[in-house]
Amino acid sequence: MATLRDATAAVFLSYRRGPGASEAAGRLHDRLQSRYGETAVFMDVDTVRPGIDFVDAIQKAVDSSSALIAIVDPNWAVDAEGRNRIAEASDYVRLEVGTALRRGVRVIPVLVLGAEMPAADALPPDLQPLTRRQAVVLSHERFATDVLPLERELDEVLATQTPPAEESQTPGQVEAHPSTATVPQPAALSTTRRSRNWGVGAIAAVLTLIAIAVAVFVTRGDSDLPLQGDAFVIEEWHRVGDLVQATVRNLGDAPASTTFSCDVVTPDGARLPFGIEFVNVPPGESATGEQGVPPDTDVPDCWLP
Repeated sequence: MATLRDATAAVFLSYRRGPGASEAAGRLHDRLQSRYGETAVFMDVDTVRPGIDFVDAIQKAVDSSSALIAIVDPNWAVDAEGRNRIAEASDYVRLEVGTALRRGVRVIPVLVLGAEMPAADALPPDLQPLTRRQAVVLSHERFATDVLPLERELDEVLATQTPPAEESQTPGQVEAHPSTATVPQPAALSTTRRSRNWGVGAIAAVLTLIAIAVAVFVTRGDSDLPLQGDAFVIEEWHRVGDLVQATVRNLGDAPASTTFSCDVVTPDGARLPFGIEFVNVPPGESATGEQGVPPDTDVPDCWLP
């Protein structure tokens, strides 16, 4: 059974509350949640229970996370009035990012809304190492493509890092939200749990390897398919390992957008949300995108609206 303790061993989202940044954080939260599971992404407004000490909860959650995503918007360090809030000792963003840097958690800066990485001399000493981290730029228009390098990095981090040993529950410890406490942890984040059912896991692994071997570079689409998604047609799609890659063509006479959707089915029959967004594809041109799927899942069918 997954708990918030499991979730804080995955991804912590740090962001400045306010117009723009909150929307970007929410969109990224939903995207990562659909990829790694409902309890795998810590976002304070969703997971800190009423009555829990906020500072203590944040410190424990960051400390036991494998990665922290620092969402940097134009007002991240200095607000619109020019106040250098990141220099304040009580600033919660400084607390979150500083705790992660100090305790060796992987910190990935994500620049949104046209923000640039602050200069090191504009930050307090405990945050200056952030400027040496390679940043990911996310834009609203190219979100589906911009987020792919971040997902690949998180895949690697979560596959190679082991969560800290369990500690006894203390009164200030972060507790699981009732609505997420019973959601099963995705296979990619729970290798120790899979060992309890090694027989089923071994069979599933063999079947998955067979499916991957058959699916690698096998085209599922057909350029002669009828028009789908208004003026769009699927030229091809295939699964390569844990990635679904798709190419669509806009046969209309104006730039258009669409979403390439797939059935992603877990071994127990649950269906996971999946979509690759194509935004403003020029008329007469093709676009290619990719999106990861969890291991041990099947992708039987894909379509355009």
